[in-house]
Amino acid sequence: MKESLDYYNAEVEKMTLDYLKGNPRVESAIKEFGKFILPSSETLLDIGCGIGWSTYEFAKAFSNSKVLGIDLSPILIKKATALFENTNLEYKVIDITKNLSFNLSFDVISMIDVYEHIPLNLREKFHNSLKDIISPGGRIMLACPSKYHQKWLRENKPSGLQPVDEDVDFKTIQKLSVDLDCEVIFFSYKKIWRTYDYFYAVLERCPQYNSERKIIQDSPVVLESQAERYKRLDVPYSKKHREFKGYYMLKRLKNIFR
Repeated sequence: MKESLDYYNAEVEKMTLDYLKGNPRVESAIKEFGKFILPSSETLLDIGCGIGWSTYEFAKAFSNSKVLGIDLSPILIKKATALFENTNLEYKVIDITKNLSFNLSFDVISMIDVYEHIPLNLREKFHNSLKDIISPGGRIMLACPSKYHQKWLRENKPSGLQPVDEDVDFKTIQKLSVDLDCEVIFFSYKKIWRTYDYFYAVLERCPQYNSERKIIQDSPVVLESQAERYKRLDVPYSKKHREFKGYYMLKRLKNIFR
């Protein structure tokens, strides 16, 4: 996984700029996942949290939950710790292909653009680790690019692919569900930029028939405004800055990456 580590260590600027501008892929997943996190959830694990944006939004919306964000990259976790604080929020450096053991189980496990980056030969080990840490009744939420989008990238924009970028579809999610003794309670394709470019899936461990628990609810997640993001990054918020186009323009704001 060294190639992947080097790749993600170099992603801190791009992820910070995605946060500043508001990447629709990440924003959509955060808001959609909020519909499936039960108010009674005590523990939430955000795998592959990057600079901690999604983890922070979950911690803010579910203040009674203990929220942990983990990532392979120490550089990204350092940025996450510097950017976001909350009393129920913590970040750790963990390589999920080597070690995913905790002294507690999780009611919710979130993976936004993560599962497709697990090498095929390590999936079984990863599944076993997930099975050990998901609570009875717990939910696993996944956002992944579709196999159609992956095919388009390979043929038209291979630079958009990461060192490990596997195809994931409903059959893949079914296999994950079986391995974890879960049920797929939600699966839906989305349009972020192009029709059928992403999908969301939610698995539940031991769903209870006739339970009063809601499968889906109104999302309590209210994302930070762009003005709040600029303030967090200590960047002056004005019409001029909002009209910057592209990363090469935003990089002029060097204090973002301090």
